[in-house]
Amino acid sequence: MTGRLGGGGIDRYIDLSFDVILRDLDLPELSKHDPVSDSLMAALIHTKLKYQTKAAPHE
Repeated sequence: MTGRLGGGGIDRYIDLSFDVILRDLDLPELSKHDPVSDSLMAALIHTKLKYQTKAAPHE
């Protein structure tokens, strides 16, 4: 039985860690495990994703 994804399932791992997202969006990394820095980084990620006009080429 094949699902709507074709070959029967998901065959990729998507890393949604802060480090990878910040790197891919070209954002600065602030101090880790600090509630203020974590919330600021989340706000930067949200702003960048909401207002970027086109995706940068993935290297």
